Amino acid sequence: MPSACPASPQTRAWAIRSPARSAPPTSLLAAATGLALRTGFWDNLSVLREYAGRSDTFGRELRTHAILALASVAAAALVGIPAAVLARPVPPLRSGLLTTLNVVQTVPSMALFGMLIAPLAWIGRAIPGAAALGIAGIGAAPASVALFAYALLPVVAATVAGLDAVPWPVRDAARGVGMTERQRLFRVDLPLALPTILTGIRIVLVQNIGLAVIAGLVGGGGLGVFVFQGISQNAGDLVLLGALPTVAMATGAAVLLDAVIDLSRGGAAERIP
Repeated sequence: MPSACPASPQTRAWAIRSPARSAPPTSLLAAATGLALRTGFWDNLSVLREYAGRSDTFGRELRTHAILALASVAAAALVGIPAAVLARPVPPLRSGLLTTLNVVQTVPSMALFGMLIAPLAWIGRAIPGAAALGIAGIGAAPASVALFAYALLPVVAATVAGLDAVPWPVRDAARGVGMTERQRLFRVDLPLALPTILTGIRIVLVQNIGLAVIAGLVGGGGLGVFVFQGISQNAGDLVLLGALPTVAMATGAAVLLDAVIDLSRGGAAERIP
């Protein structure tokens, strides 16, 4: 029986050390920024004066922004990964799923947010208890649904690609030792596909942190509130108050998930004989 090319000790060691290489510069930059803010070094910057005038609402909108982005990606992973696992072995189902999600991905974000207002408003009025759950034509509901829809394609496509990339000899060996199909899925296929799946989640998390800014236009809150207030008032510093934390949040999420992906690659290498 042919075997897959083994991962060398050097490759495994690199996969384990790589997160440690990226973490110190990021931590140092964050610490330096926090120190400068705490000591008042940047207090004369106009954007910080904008922050001082809106500090009571900034924390709330920052939390709302993070919740919108994280919750939509978590929901997409919970739905998209099982959907990809089920659809992948059936070519018509796999093709139909990916085609449908590709169509959703091509809809402009503003158009999708707008298209959701009417049906969600109807649900909020027609279904008892829906309005109490926050389902309405404007607010967090259309923002959450739109972000969830945009997150599905990268998650599903990454899961399918990761499972397709599992070496056939590894699957054959697992079958040869008597593993059931369920055991092969959870003990071989998904662990080896995990780095690719996490790469898809990384892409979509960074994407949704940026897209969540649009939620400010439909009453969903988040840092987009400051961005669009600044645009309407021609106040560049207010725009930056929403834009800079969004960029920082996306960068931090990317660095953190890069470290997790590198660790998962080390674990996947250990599973390949």
